Amino acid sequence: ILSFLMEGVNKSLASPKKYDFDPSFPLVREALNEIIKVKLSIGSSISLKHAHSVIQSVVKDYIFDKTFLSALIDEGLLTKGIVRNDDNSTEEVVYVAFERFDDHLTVKFLLDDVENIENEFKFNGRLKNYFKDEYDFYRHSGMVEALSIQLPERFGKELYELLPEFIDNHNLLEAFIESLVWRDINAIDLEKIKPFINEQVFGFNNSFDHFLEAVISISGLVDHPFNANFLHNWLIQHSLADRDAFWTTQLKYKYSEDSAFRHLIDWAWARTEKSYISDESIELVATNLCWFLTSSNRELRDCSTKALVSLLENRIYVLIKIIEKFDGVNDPYVWERIFAVTLGCVLRTNNVKELKGLAETVYQKVFGTEYV
Repeated sequence: ILSFLMEGVNKSLASPKKYDFDPSFPLVREALNEIIKVKLSIGSSISLKHAHSVIQSVVKDYIFDKTFLSALIDEGLLTKGIVRNDDNSTEEVVYVAFERFDDHLTVKFLLDDVENIENEFKFNGRLKNYFKDEYDFYRHSGMVEALSIQLPERFGKELYELLPEFIDNHNLLEAFIESLVWRDINAIDLEKIKPFINEQVFGFNNSFDHFLEAVISISGLVDHPFNANFLHNWLIQHSLADRDAFWTTQLKYKYSEDSAFRHLIDWAWARTEKSYISDESIELVATNLCWFLTSSNRELRDCSTKALVSLLENRIYVLIKIIEKFDGVNDPYVWERIFAVTLGCVLRTNNVKELKGLAETVYQKVFGTEYV
């Protein structure tokens, strides 16, 4: 996302109406990298005058106008501020406009040209010096988040692997969970991180809840290893009592608070256009909503039911797949509500051609068994 932002600004500034340089020259990226380099070297914000000199040193061979710093500020990549010096004087400074943007640019700069990432985290290593004690993870929390995304993407390493002495650190755990939402899915090695999730993430109530929120927020992504199929395969293997202990208890207040659970229900329930969304994604979202039906909270169960009807009423083929997927589920709340959803879809659907197949599926699952 940040790369797209820089590329977009670079293309805009390269237009003939502005600075008229070849858009293949990444002047914006190089100017920001130089700002980050100077910021790290002086350990503080850069004065406006110094920032102008830094940026001119990057772009002077490509453009003659000396207002490139102002352009970056106007485009929202950089911003100005006022700081008070030790002698009580004030000074105008420049810094990257978005804190998370700054963190990712900083980490990218630190990781560029690194050949052996393990050496960077050894005693007196450049990156190890940022994390000498537990408090450093709070002080550099933005860097922790950026490292948790960029290390797996660029080196195939998790931050907890490189800093094993801080494996239980709260900020490290939270950054790892958040990274699952943002990092490239090809940088998620599920088998490698499973032990860390089971032992560390699931070991604390707050991190477990955060993990569930993250999993729900990415549930509809077809190729994501933590999508709704992950949740389904995890939950369905447990007995009713065990699942209620760690899953159903977490659901109790999810619809009465600002949560990914509520957002998913509200999105599915809303009468907004969803025809452009693939059947695979709709099935994944429906799978998660069905697992919300385990809740003893009547409001959450009812709202999830109505959301499922709204989502599936014209996706009868997907509804049939959901019935097949949950066949044998050991929670009667879920199985009963799936057929309530089926009734709602039958009454509301415009896709009547699929109803024969749906009726046959319902008959087979309910009346075609040894015991009705």
